[in-house]
Amino acid sequence: MKDQINRYARGVFEYEPEIISVKDSSINVIVDRNREHTGTIEFGSVSGRDIKGIIYTDNDKVKLKENTFYGNHISVQYMVNCDDAVNGDSIEGVFNIVSNGGECSIPYTFRVEAGSHDSSVGVVRNLSQFADLAESNPLEALKLFENADFEDVYIGNDLALRCIYESLIKSADTSVALEEFLISIHKKSSINITLSGNSAEFKNLTANYKDVITVERDTWGHMDVSVYTSSPFIRLDRTVIESELFAGGKYELAYIIDTDRLHAGINYGEIVFETINRRVVFNVKVIRNTSGQAKETGRSIGRLDIELMTLYIRFRTHKINISDWMRESRIILETIREKDDTDPFYRLALAQIYISGHRDAAAKELIENVKDEIDTRTEAGYPLYCYFIYINTLYNRDRAYSRKAAAIVRECYKANEDWRILWVLLFMDEELEQNKSLKLLRIKEQFNKGCTSPAMYIEACNILNEHPELLRVLNSFETNVLLFGAKNGIISDRLKDVISEMLLDVKSTSSGNIALLEALYKDNEDDEVVLEALCKILVRMAAVGEKYLHYYRKAIDNELKITQLFEYYIMSRRQDDMSVMPKLLLMYFGYNNNLDYRYKAYLFANIIHNKSDNIQVYRSYLPQMQLFARKQIAMGHVNTHLAYIYRNIFTPDMVNEENAQAVSEVYYTYRVKCMNPKMRGVIVRHKESNSEKEYPLIQGEAYVRMYTEQASLLFAAADYNRYGSEISHTVTRLFDDDAIIRKCLEMDPGLVHIRLSSCEKYLRREKKNLAAVESLIELSKLPEVNRLFRAGIISSVIEYFYDGYDEDGFNKFIADVDMDGLSEDDIVKVAEIYIVQGNDKDAFELVRKHSAMHIAPKRLMRMCSRLIEEANYVYEDDLAYISSLCYAAGSYDEVLTAYLVRYYNGTSDKMVALWKSAIEMGVDAYELEERIIAQIMFTHSNNELIHDIFEDYYAKGPDRRIVEAYLSYFSYMYFVKQEDVSEKVFDTVETAMENGQVLATVCSLALLKHYSEIQNLNEFQKELTEELLTELVRRSYVFPFYKQLSTIVKLPCDIIDKTMVEYRTDPSHKVVIHYVYEDDKKHKSYVSEEMNNVYEGIFVKSFVLFNGESINYYISEEKEDGESNTETARIVNNGINPYSSKGRYEAINDIIASRKEHDNETLKKLIHTYAVNECIIPQLFKPL
Repeated sequence: MKDQINRYARGVFEYEPEIISVKDSSINVIVDRNREHTGTIEFGSVSGRDIKGIIYTDNDKVKLKENTFYGNHISVQYMVNCDDAVNGDSIEGVFNIVSNGGECSIPYTFRVEAGSHDSSVGVVRNLSQFADLAESNPLEALKLFENADFEDVYIGNDLALRCIYESLIKSADTSVALEEFLISIHKKSSINITLSGNSAEFKNLTANYKDVITVERDTWGHMDVSVYTSSPFIRLDRTVIESELFAGGKYELAYIIDTDRLHAGINYGEIVFETINRRVVFNVKVIRNTSGQAKETGRSIGRLDIELMTLYIRFRTHKINISDWMRESRIILETIREKDDTDPFYRLALAQIYISGHRDAAAKELIENVKDEIDTRTEAGYPLYCYFIYINTLYNRDRAYSRKAAAIVRECYKANEDWRILWVLLFMDEELEQNKSLKLLRIKEQFNKGCTSPAMYIEACNILNEHPELLRVLNSFETNVLLFGAKNGIISDRLKDVISEMLLDVKSTSSGNIALLEALYKDNEDDEVVLEALCKILVRMAAVGEKYLHYYRKAIDNELKITQLFEYYIMSRRQDDMSVMPKLLLMYFGYNNNLDYRYKAYLFANIIHNKSDNIQVYRSYLPQMQLFARKQIAMGHVNTHLAYIYRNIFTPDMVNEENAQAVSEVYYTYRVKCMNPKMRGVIVRHKESNSEKEYPLIQGEAYVRMYTEQASLLFAAADYNRYGSEISHTVTRLFDDDAIIRKCLEMDPGLVHIRLSSCEKYLRREKKNLAAVESLIELSKLPEVNRLFRAGIISSVIEYFYDGYDEDGFNKFIADVDMDGLSEDDIVKVAEIYIVQGNDKDAFELVRKHSAMHIAPKRLMRMCSRLIEEANYVYEDDLAYISSLCYAAGSYDEVLTAYLVRYYNGTSDKMVALWKSAIEMGVDAYELEERIIAQIMFTHSNNELIHDIFEDYYAKGPDRRIVEAYLSYFSYMYFVKQEDVSEKVFDTVETAMENGQVLATVCSLALLKHYSEIQNLNEFQKELTEELLTELVRRSYVFPFYKQLSTIVKLPCDIIDKTMVEYRTDPSHKVVIHYVYEDDKKHKSYVSEEMNNVYEGIFVKSFVLFNGESINYYISEEKEDGESNTETARIVNNGINPYSSKGRYEAINDIIASRKEHDNETLKKLIHTYAVNECIIPQLFKPL
């Protein structure tokens, strides 16, 4: 700038000054929060020549790497500091460029967003765009989801959402976590699956058959589908359909029907499709026929066999008489024969019925019919052979024949120990009939070989009924026989007593023993011996459950003395059964209560529930219940019944220093009931803390602790993945007693979870009291509190001190606060508190490090003024900048104004505005004025107050070079550029010349031009005009406007005699005038002459024209980009010169004009004068 001022002072100018050209007229950029953004400003000159200057930014969050520049293609880097910004903020301002190519402003807006990532679908800036990426490119989205900065970029300060993310991301499969996250933020719906059909049916398959089921899901996302079947004839193509296998949302699952595994008839099977919370079943039905009618007949005969055996059992157990048995059996056997008469067994069986009914003839016919079909050659035929012998024995009714027949059967049994042969032998062998023990032994041997025929059980049971003493052990055989007998009601009372005594003496019992006693008891519910034995064994086996409750209750009602009977009754009751307990039980537990705390809780809850029906029982139990409540709550135990007890029994006066911690935790318990059996636990994470806790799901229930609102509640599955709200569940708060909570905090003020809960309430209050604020401060120091929540607490405390003055409290609090972790809003409030306190040093350091943009301008101004005075107006870069921001916001005083007058630099308009303020406040603006004048000339700016500024500056003893440059510059603008300038410029030029100051030539030219345009000049001006004109003409600075001065001064003849053409352009260009000279006789001459650059691009050509003569001309100009021509013009001399005519050529011209006008009188005078001058002048002016 200094060099340019010196050039102007010497009168050296550029005809075409540089003009700055910027690449971007404005800057609008999205920037990432918590990251420094860098960019560039690109500009240069229109001409391509070098320019130089300085750049300013009016927002302290936007810094320039270098603020000065020089060159023809300039790139200046800037940095945007987003450290304290929040998502959605805008950092706005202007880059002001001050250069020798002019001034220009580039407004900028940097919109702060949480951050972004580039992706295949474009820049991902928010969760909606992230969801779009997840839909189009799941793998890319998954990678981004796992990125360390995902929370900061896309979740920000949403503590509840962070809580969900931080819990989900711990899933074993992050694809599952991503799916659950998108569902939880409502960016997608959960996936449902449907099948192409509900079932399939196949008939008469002769070979393995393959079919497919189309599985379709209704939306995009991640979901594996498990597939399984329990049907042996179904083989699956795969057992898991991975999410990526779905093409277009569909997958075709292949399955095979294995015909080798089909049984005859109808085969039912199912294929189950399962997701984490859905189950869809596909039913398969396969019909396989055998030999048609034979198959149907086989099924029919099989059912009739069962009916036949059932009738036999009913007959042998005395449920029906012999007549009914014979009649019903005959009908069944005849039906069988009608269907298939090939099996001789049924004919023999029918013969037995006929014999029993004394129809011997019919029996004999059947026996004879069968005789030839009996196979006695192989052991396999022995059972039917022995039965045949038995029927013959019945028919013959001969004792000798019977003994002989028995011997034959006995031999067959030795050869083939088939139970059917033994069954025949049981009715024929006299030895077995006499030896019941042996008979029982033989039956047991068949049982051990696998025989479980009811026909044999009946025989064994009859033996034991007749001889209970034979029941020596209760092994599997005995148990099954007795169980059969009990179910059929054929156990004798004597045998029941033996069984009961034996079972009570057995150290090790089994479920079979219990079943036996249950069957015996059902046969006779008034049998207290069996009931007692049953209950004792149930207690011994620790048998609990609703199915045993009836026995325990009956024993209580019968007042049976059974150890732990009452305990097992309690444990067997449904825990939601609140009906009144038996009185004996209540009396018993009133004096002897050793129940596990869970059952004891159920008992006490029942008593409390029914207290209106039995207030005496309630009162008698109350001390015990209160003691129990204290003990359990101290241990942290809680369930539905305990919660009911605590709500009804536990009072604030029971809280003490020892149990306050446990009580407070219990009172923040919720019951979570999960309906999904795949879940194994509930995970709770609080948005305020850094940790999480998993609670086990027991029988679908978990009791969890949640202290604050919006706690994250997820479900942990057996596969170690985590799932959210799509899992069917309910959440029930168990307690709502603020009095208990307040008492806990009173007893133990250090309870973190209560303080966290209270903290939320404090933070929601518009007006906070000192106690609440002190609690918040202490809470912010706890390590359990996470970073973001701590920041929220600190922000709330800062707001409290900001709204209410408490200097000591604030200073104590802020000393422990990490300023770097504060938000921009908090920084502003802390700085303003400092300023109000008068702590300008700390306020200034805070503002310097962060930003002053949002601090109240008046407060900021007070800080700056005090610091300026304290520093005795010594320059400090940041202080000057912050002071300028105050002024720009309209907040300033004399101190700040005086400081800026000394040091402020900016655009010319802003500096002029500062000058006006300084003048209005009476602040000496001399230094500022000098900078303004120099800058306006440097930048070629135009401000209407510049001349007032110079006037004020000039009056104070200005710098000579500044004055010379100023006068030269504006003279140049007036004379060469033909711009209007203030009269004050010419007054100052005039004064300088009057004082003998030597100025650049352009000042003289401008002043003469100015004089030529005004009517009246004073004597000094006239003298100065003549002096300047003489000097300029001497130096060949001759211009057409000089003729306008002829009324003021005497012009030289060389000027008066000439007609001049003036052309203005770049002085570096070549200018040629092309003209045709035409005399009064119409003779033409064609001439081209280069015009003379008289001064700084003002080209002049002089012609001598007499009256009536004219010249047609045009001007060509050679430029860098080619040649240009003006339109043709014409100059004519057609009259008497209005100015004084003293020149020879002028005199001749006047004579010609008078002649043309027929002014003979004037013509005579002019000719006479001209002749006299022509005669006298040579005589008077002779060469020396």
